[in-house]
Amino acid sequence: MCYKTNLLKKNNEICNAPNIGCRLYQYINRKLTNYVDVLTAPSNMMIKEVEKRRFFEKSQHSVVYNACEFNKENVAVNCAKKKADSTITFVYLGGFHEHKGIDTLLEAFQNLESSNARLVFAGKGEKTQKIEEAAIKDSRIYYAGFLDESQIAELLNRCDVLVCPSLWNEPFGRVILDAYKSGLPVIASRIGALPEIVQEGKTGILVNPGVSDELKNAMNCFLDNNGFLEECKSNLLAKLSEFEIRKQANTFEKIYTLILKEKDIG
Repeated sequence: MCYKTNLLKKNNEICNAPNIGCRLYQYINRKLTNYVDVLTAPSNMMIKEVEKRRFFEKSQHSVVYNACEFNKENVAVNCAKKKADSTITFVYLGGFHEHKGIDTLLEAFQNLESSNARLVFAGKGEKTQKIEEAAIKDSRIYYAGFLDESQIAELLNRCDVLVCPSLWNEPFGRVILDAYKSGLPVIASRIGALPEIVQEGKTGILVNPGVSDELKNAMNCFLDNNGFLEECKSNLLAKLSEFEIRKQANTFEKIYTLILKEKDIG
């Protein structure tokens, strides 16, 4: 649908009116998708986006959520851990790009009055310098650099709440599953597939994208009410269980079996 794969304009706004070059690219690819029997996508949002842009019109459509491996006992232990102090450490993991909402997050956090708030950034991108400068000015902000998988798991175990302030239509949000595995509720933008993974008031809070006051208020919910943090943590394992690899594999197997039966193959 988009040669850049993200459906964003140069100014990072969501593209709903492609230029002539992009329309030609889409026309060719739209024709090619007519030869596909089944389309699977990692979210309902992606299916709706495909249908809106008239791709895969002759295909069957099926949502197959991305999945992750986890040990239920370990997740239960992580979710049951109690805080030893009143400090709440928020964490952002991912690319430091305009469409990821970095500016909104910085503005929201810097407007927090609480001395018990901490914010950790891990990743890289064109906003790195801005984050480093913010960390110099505000001792509550820390830049952890670009981390590997084991370092990310270690960092998450030291944090309390993941923040996903995206401004664009995220097709899924794998980092949220990583947060759940470590016992972290999530504050996420109400955009793209994020509302399919974050259950409002149960596993976290949803906010309108780009609205720093809403994001600040969401962070204050965790800072001002430790009971809310613990309540959200108690719901994480049940939500995470929706994204087990076994369930994903079973869904794919059913799709393959159905399409082979329809074509009288095997």
